[in-house]
Amino acid sequence: MKNQTRRKFLLFIGQVGLVSMSGCLDTCTQKRSSHSQPPKPDLMKLEMELLEVLEAGKKIKLKWDCGGDQAIVTTTIDEIELPYNSDFLNGLDIYIINYLNLPDIGEFELVGEGEIIDENDNLYLVCESTMIGYEEYSENYDSSEWKVINERDEMYSGKKELFR
Repeated sequence: MKNQTRRKFLLFIGQVGLVSMSGCLDTCTQKRSSHSQPPKPDLMKLEMELLEVLEAGKKIKLKWDCGGDQAIVTTTIDEIELPYNSDFLNGLDIYIINYLNLPDIGEFELVGEGEIIDENDNLYLVCESTMIGYEEYSENYDSSEWKVINERDEMYSGKKELFR
C-alpha cells in the first residue's frame, strides 16, 4: 500500500486529523507540570507523523541510555534534537521504551542507537545496543560486584518492525 493510501486509511480508521511535523513542534511545546504524567501516545497519529517526516526526506535517529533506575531516549531529526516537552517526542519516547522493553532498573547499564526507516510502506527501527555491565550479587546477596560486559545485546539490536 502506498504511503498516501496508508495515511488515508489511518485517518479513516482513527478519525484523527493529520498534524504536520512543524505544526506539532510549534503547538506541542507547552510545559507540563512536573507532577503530571506524560500522555499515552496516540499510535496512529504517531505513525502518521513519522511517515510524514520520512516522506519529507528527513532522518529520524534515536539514542537510549538505560539503567541507574531510568531509561532516557534522545530523538533527533536531521541531527537536531527535539524539545523534551513536545507531545510528539513524549509519544515516541514512550512507544520506543515500551516497544523495545528498555529496562530502567539500577543494576545494569545499556546504551543504544537506531534510525527509523520506511521500507516497503512499513516503518522499522534499525538499532544497535551494547550491554555495558551489570551488578552481580553474591549467592546470599550480602555483597555485589560490577561486571563489565561491553558487548552487543541481541535482544535490543536488529531491524524491528514498528506499529505491527
